[in-house]
Amino acid sequence: MEIFSAEIVLPISTPAVRNGAIAVENGIITQLGSRAELKKLYPKAREKHFSLILPCLINAHTHIELCSLPKLSAPRGFTSWLVQIVREKRKLTISQMKKSAQQAIKECLNLGICALGDVASEPAVLDVHKNSPLCSTVF
Repeated sequence: MEIFSAEIVLPISTPAVRNGAIAVENGIITQLGSRAELKKLYPKAREKHFSLILPCLINAHTHIELCSLPKLSAPRGFTSWLVQIVREKRKLTISQMKKSAQQAIKECLNLGICALGDVASEPAVLDVHKNSPLCSTVF
C-alpha cells in the first residue's frame, strides 16, 4: 500500500480535497480522502507528498512522427501551410520519424500526458507506440 498526498488533490468528478491523499494498492487507486484519514487507516503505508495531484492529461489529436519538423507559419492560409508540411515530411526518413515519435512521447510524459490519439502515416511508428508507457490509439 502506498499513499500519495498533496496540498490539493483534484479528482475532477468531485470537489478538490485540501490536504488530501489517495491510497494505491498494486497500481490501483483504492481510496480518496484526507491525508490524516488515510495515514490513520494505513499507518505502515509508504507516503509520497506533492503539491498537487490531478488526473493525467489526454492529447486526442497528435502527429508525433512529425514533431521534429521545423515550425512552419501559415501566412497564406491553411492550404499553403499543409503543402509545406507535406514537403517537409517527404524529407524525413523512417528512422527520423521514429526518433521524432520517441522524443514526442518523452515530452508528453514530462507534461503529464498519459494518453494519445495519434494520426500516423508511417507503420514503423506503431512500434514506438507499442513500446511506450502511454495509452495510445493510433489512426
